[in-house]
Amino acid sequence: MAGTILRYAVNEGAEVQKGDTVIIIESMKMELEIKSTAAGKIHFLAAAGAQVAAQQPVADIGGGAAPVVAAPAPEAAPAAAPAAAAPSGGGTVLPAPVAGTILRYAVNEGAEVQKGDTVIIIESMKMELEIKATAAGRVHFLAAAGAQIASQQPIAEIG
Repeated sequence: MAGTILRYAVNEGAEVQKGDTVIIIESMKMELEIKSTAAGKIHFLAAAGAQVAAQQPVADIGGGAAPVVAAPAPEAAPAAAPAAAAPSGGGTVLPAPVAGTILRYAVNEGAEVQKGDTVIIIESMKMELEIKATAAGRVHFLAAAGAQIASQQPIAEIG
């Protein structure tokens, strides 16, 4: 599943064996052990604390061309959720204040909002955070409900 890398279970460059726990990921309030799929020296491709997507390579073992450790596949996102999008540049961008998961939208796509209205609910470190509009206008979501987001990633635009 997509999640957050909590910590490395071994040091960078350590010799690991197939089946060794190498990374601990937090996903959906659970800690998951990511196991080595091969033996060799490990090189981490994602930093501790980073948000990772499903099937994103998180480590390379043995210096091979292809990473051999990946996070397990996630559950499907809701069908009605929009895909991640880039800001159009025509409005006020709301960045995520922290890394986390978009739990739900507090308003509908295209809704008129006022400054201070809650527009998105984010889960981060087992807390729900309300993301409020910083301007008045129509809201356009840039990240899907259920998506893992990085700190400062644009998540909505108000124009």
